[in-house]
Amino acid sequence: MISFVFLSNTLQIKPIIIYFTQSVIKNPPVKRRIIKMNKQRGFTLIELMIVIAIIAILMAYAVPAYRDYTVRAKAGEALMLSAPLKRYISEVWVNTGVVNNLNSGIDGVPAANDMTGEYVSQISVASGIITASYQNDASLIGNTLTLTPYIPGQGGNNGTSLLWVCSSTLENKFLPVDCRTN
Repeated sequence: MISFVFLSNTLQIKPIIIYFTQSVIKNPPVKRRIIKMNKQRGFTLIELMIVIAIIAILMAYAVPAYRDYTVRAKAGEALMLSAPLKRYISEVWVNTGVVNNLNSGIDGVPAANDMTGEYVSQISVASGIITASYQNDASLIGNTLTLTPYIPGQGGNNGTSLLWVCSSTLENKFLPVDCRTN
C-alpha cells in the first residue's frame, strides 16, 4: 500500500510503504476459486432412447383403449335414438297393456328409415321389439342392438312396469354400459 506525506511548505511527495501487519499475513484474504463448469448442451442418446421407449409403452396401451372408447361412443347413438320409441311403447303398454301389436310405420310408430343417425342406418320396431342397425364404422357395420320389452311376470320381470333388456351382436367391449353383460 502506498501513501503520500506532505512536508512543510514545499511540495515534496515521498512514498511510504506500509507493510501488512502480522495478523493480515497470518490470515491472507481468501482467493476466489474460479471453477470452469462444462455446460450441458443437450440430451445423451441413451436418455432420448429411454424417453422414446416410455412413450411407446404408454401408446401401446392408450391407442387400443381409445379405439374401444370411440366405438363404444358411436354404438351409444342407437340407445339415444331409440329412447323416444321406448317411451312411446311404454305409454302404449300403460294405456292398453299390450306391446305385441306395435310395428314400424303403424299406430304412431315412425317408419324404420325415419329414425337414422350418423352411425345408425335405421331403427325398426317389430312386435314391440326395437332393433337398431349400424353403419359408417368398420367395427359397427352389420351389427345390431336390440331392446326387448318384458311385461311384468314375463322374462324375469317381477316388477310392475316394463323391463327393457338389451342384446346385441357387437362385442361386449363395444357395447354401451347399459347393455354390457358383465
